[in-house]
Amino acid sequence: MDNKPIVLVVDDEQTNVDIVSNILTDRYDLRVAHNGTKALMAVEKFDIDLILLDIQMPGINGFEVAKKIREQKKYDHIPIIFLTSQKNEDSIVTGFDVGGNDYITKPFNPKELIARVQTHLHVHQLQKFLEMMLNMQSTIIVLSDGEDLTFINKTGLDFFNFGDSDQFFKHFSCICDTFVNIKGVFYPGPDENSKWIEDIQKLPQKERNVAIRSKDDKLTIFQVSVQSIAASKMFIIDFNDITESIEQQRLLEEQVTHDPLTGTYNRTYFHQNIDKFTKNNRHNDMLKAVAFLDIDYFKKVNDTYGHDVGDVILQEFVKVIQNSIRESDTLIRWGGEEFILIISLQESSLITTVLEKLRNAIKNYSFTTAGQITCSIGATLLQDDENIYTAIKRADTALYQSKSDGRNKITLL
Repeated sequence: MDNKPIVLVVDDEQTNVDIVSNILTDRYDLRVAHNGTKALMAVEKFDIDLILLDIQMPGINGFEVAKKIREQKKYDHIPIIFLTSQKNEDSIVTGFDVGGNDYITKPFNPKELIARVQTHLHVHQLQKFLEMMLNMQSTIIVLSDGEDLTFINKTGLDFFNFGDSDQFFKHFSCICDTFVNIKGVFYPGPDENSKWIEDIQKLPQKERNVAIRSKDDKLTIFQVSVQSIAASKMFIIDFNDITESIEQQRLLEEQVTHDPLTGTYNRTYFHQNIDKFTKNNRHNDMLKAVAFLDIDYFKKVNDTYGHDVGDVILQEFVKVIQNSIRESDTLIRWGGEEFILIISLQESSLITTVLEKLRNAIKNYSFTTAGQITCSIGATLLQDDENIYTAIKRADTALYQSKSDGRNKITLL
């Protein structure tokens, strides 16, 4: 008996219960409830595989029982077959509307009852097997029709720290409600939650990435795979955690594009992002200036104090600059003690003010061991549609002029 599917028979007429029992008792483990309240208690108590539910009952009728069962997602998979003596279309439609899967009219045809029960149990057992397999997966998997969620596996519940799916569904109706809007990942547009599966499927697979915060508020990046279920409107959506590989990729890119000593950008970054510095020079009415900064007498610093002290001074030099510039400005170590600064300006006349502030910040800083040092600066405005290398050459010429004029100077060309 333990291996038999559990069928709950709900009917207030004992005669009807006896008829069903005579037909099904050899095949299934039957449980009986004589009213709607006891039926709901039985669903809570037993692992019910199918419900045969009478419509006309005193107190809570069959439609109300079905509706209450369907309000809990954890019971949404249980097939409900209505038992009814009514054959009118409105009653049948109401049964399907409240969550019924099928109906059978009284008096029962034994072969028809067996066939319908077997069919729905077969589908139910396949669904339970699918859910069991999905719960064994290490990735987060959900089932959805594109708008509403119907299932989330154990890995997903653990990730969000929910004890069961009902708790999760009280907070989220669409898995896209959990997505975080950050740069570089997919995020549905305003009022486009119902289209998010369609939209993400338009992207190349490597770009189908979303960000979600876990129960401990840790941001995790997932790659999303979407598989439609044949002959239905349902989708199986798999979320594979790629945070570690994304982080490894970021670290690798950082190693390639950043100077290992000072942490600032290097020439590789500049060459990879040259369009960023040259395209739309007047975007948002902002101008760009190119400035060369060179530490004065840096060779003497190395010869006097050693290269270890020289390295520390380079690091401090970068910190002074970074504390004096804005996020819209870009500092690049060009080589040795020479740096390029790409500056965004609202007005061309501001370049002298910006660079003078920077020169004074360096001059007034007390560097490790060496005390005060200075720098020479050569700068120029990037002209519309000008090759940035032409501007860099002009800034380099201006830097040479600052050195020739006695260092610790600013020259504009």
